[in-house]
Parts: sequence; structure tokens; C-alpha cells
Amino acid sequence: MEDAIYFIGKNDDFKLDDGMKKEVQCLKLNSKVTKVVFGHLLFEKEDLQLIHDELINNTNIKTLSFNSCKDYIKSDLPAYSFATIFEMMLNHQSIQTLQLSSLKLRDLEFLAPVLKSNNVLKELDLRGNSFSQSNISKLFQLLCFNKTLKTLNLTSNSSPAVHGQRRNQFNCFENLKFVYLQHINLSHCGIHSESLGQLFESLKSNIYLKSLNVSGSNLNSKDVGFIVSYCAFNPKLSK
Repeated sequence: MEDAIYFIGKNDDFKLDDGMKKEVQCLKLNSKVTKVVFGHLLFEKEDLQLIHDELINNTNIKTLSFNSCKDYIKSDLPAYSFATIFEMMLNHQSIQTLQLSSLKLRDLEFLAPVLKSNNVLKELDLRGNSFSQSNISKLFQLLCFNKTLKTLNLTSNSSPAVHGQRRNQFNCFENLKFVYLQHINLSHCGIHSESLGQLFESLKSNIYLKSLNVSGSNLNSKDVGFIVSYCAFNPKLSK
């Protein structure tokens, strides 16, 4: 059982107060806490640097979570605000689970080096962000270099299509045939019939996958046939 510490704001504009900052500072030498969670907080400019400085050398922490946080200009937390955390993940040798949910992240600029170089991270939770199908494609391409990450959660990353632009102009799942992931959650990502066919076609070459979630997709009877045939094709798939 994880020993966790939670920093949760009382409302959308709740800042990391002095008491919370003191607790963060104590994490440097805390050998019992293995999970740190930040939720519904409005970060000042220096807050993420403080978190970086205090956690970088604590090798007992296995899980780091940021959920529904905003930056100091009260916008949805963009990737550049998280640059210090991504930098820490490049060198941190103990964090196995990173949760970055409901932060409205749109690009992978700062996350890319982590996925290429980090050989400790096992689970990445990116629920409720705003990755387009193009960015999801880039994500799977990056994961071809990562043999450690086993679980990826992309639930509710359905970005609206540009008006008049045809969706799925390319197979954004093509690189899935090369990744080492064992568990993938793509529920409520706006997957429809055409892209579902592309998804399962790519997965035919993947020998590692054990579970796949595509619930909340626009499925028809043909799509169900894809799922049934793939389950028969891949005996390792447990659910």
C-alpha cells in the first residue's frame, strides 16, 4: 500500500499556500512517502520549480500526479509551464507512474525527451487532455524508443476536427505495431469506424499488448467484427 500525500485545492483559484510549500520542502528527506498528488491548484511561477528542487533527489517517490491544475496566469496549464517537471523526469530514477490528467496539454515538445530517455517510467496517464490525432500519432512514434513503459491512458483526448477538414487523413495508429505497451486505454477518444480498422490492422503486428479499451467509440457491427477477429488473432489479449 502506497504512503501518499495530497495537495488539493479547495477551488479553481486555490494556490499552493505556505503550509503546502512547507510540506513540499519536507518531501526532500521524507523516506516514507511514495506517492505525491497535486490537484485543482493554481501554481505561481516558482511553484513548479520548488516541486522540482524538492523531489529531484527523493528516490522513494514512485508516483507523481498533477490533476486539473492551472498556471499563474490562470490559463490551462500549458506544456512550457511543466518544463521543469519534464526536466526532472529525465533524470529521476524512481518515479514509475506519472499522471498528467485534465491539464489541456496539446503538444509533446517537453514530454518527448522523457519518453525517449527515461528507462524507469512504467505508467503514463494523460487522461482528459487535448491531444489531436496527429499528436497521438507522434506519441506512439516516440514510444517505439521506450521499452519500459507498459501502461498508457489516453482516455478523453478527443480533439474537435477542424471545420471542413476530413478526419483520419492518415493512420495515426501505424506505429502501434512497434511499441512495447501492454495496456492501452483509448476510451472516449472519438475513434470511429475508419480509424478503428486502422487501429486493429496495426495491432496485428504487436506481440506485447494484453489489454485495450476503446469504449465510448462510435462502433457499428463491422467494428465489433474487427474486435472479435483481433481477440482471436491475439491470444495474449486478456480484456
